[in-house]
Amino acid sequence: MNANTYTFGLELELQVPDSILRNQGMRIGAYHVGAQVPFLPNGWTAQRDASLQASPGYTPCEIVSPILRGAEGIDEVIRVLAKLNELGFRIAVGAGTHYAKNEIMLRDGTFSAKFYDGARNHST
Repeated sequence: MNANTYTFGLELELQVPDSILRNQGMRIGAYHVGAQVPFLPNGWTAQRDASLQASPGYTPCEIVSPILRGAEGIDEVIRVLAKLNELGFRIAVGAGTHYAKNEIMLRDGTFSAKFYDGARNHST
């Protein structure tokens, strides 16, 4: 398989700071009807997920990626995770991890991603 044709997608179950909803123009769409996240690349959406809980000052949401491809897709995920960390997003209470064709590791309330494509190992 050519790594550049390898496709995958992510669903990140998170807590968004309420200040981001007030000040950054972010909306959370209905379940399976996500709203574009204004500060993320095109196709990254936020949607409600009734299984998630949040701490005071946060709102639960699921961030869903578009279909991503190859090394460029991995690079995009790394940039998105960095932006979410910068803005103070946290892993949602009761969160699971949803992914396709890659392993995503979430540790200590911050994001960490580990991707495997055979012999090559790329971590952040």
